[in-house]
Amino acid sequence: MRRNNLKRAAFTVEAALIMPLILMVILSLLYLCIHVHNRNYLRAFAIEQSISGHVQSDPALLFSSDISACRTDGGNMRTVSYTAGTVYYTGRRLYSISERAGYRKVKPVTYLWRMRSVKRIFGQG
Repeated sequence: MRRNNLKRAAFTVEAALIMPLILMVILSLLYLCIHVHNRNYLRAFAIEQSISGHVQSDPALLFSSDISACRTDGGNMRTVSYTAGTVYYTGRRLYSISERAGYRKVKPVTYLWRMRSVKRIFGQG
């Protein structure tokens, strides 16, 4: 009977020592996944805004702070850049994300005329 109680006590001590390590690994993986999600979402958001040209509100990111946008609309190029930070549960900033996307403006009518003339030159249209 006494030997059986010692085995249970040893398991309890081992679990108490290992559980904080397991929780730390799980939380670290969770924050890494959140960071990757925020970065990909911010990249897609910047690309979408650079292509469409519409000014939208800031993206809804997970555990983020200090979202700022910079939009430049020059002659033939439209550029959108975003910066944000992933926040730890204590409120401290863990990661900083910066994404930038540019898109060359296309004038549809001019583009179509050029495509038609290229097709005529090569005899496909």
